[in-house]
Amino acid sequence: MEKTEKILLLGMAGLILIGIITVFSTSTGSQDVSPEEGQSGQSGQSFPFDTKIDEGRVTVELTPVKFEDGKIYFEIKLNTHSVELSQFNLTELTSLEFKGKELKPISAPGIGSHHSSGVIIFDTGSNKNAPDRFTVKIRNLDSDERVFTWP
Repeated sequence: MEKTEKILLLGMAGLILIGIITVFSTSTGSQDVSPEEGQSGQSGQSFPFDTKIDEGRVTVELTPVKFEDGKIYFEIKLNTHSVELSQFNLTELTSLEFKGKELKPISAPGIGSHHSSGVIIFDTGSNKNAPDRFTVKIRNLDSDERVFTWP
């Protein structure tokens, strides 16, 4: 085999390997849930709410992503360069308010370092209807209170 043929074969093998890696990394990766996709729960309701961003020493991005089996799921992203996030417990600091009720999350991510994200879940106690208006409050993160209201 000539030197040129060997180089061509190695190049083609490299391209094939890159293609295989690309296919597997995109098909086995986690799937992001976007509110624009109109996620729905058992009730068939779409959940097209926007992301709310509140900046301070800690920037908080909060997005309602779906209502399913009576639970509301929120994606949360926290970013800071001046506050150590590991001292905070989102389960204790966060609440959901709607229709005169105030609920604590049944699940929230552990946070740490300066950049954290995850999903906060609240159980509304109703499989029928997602609230059409609600507020999430995060208390004592880096200020007294962060308030996010939809719509």
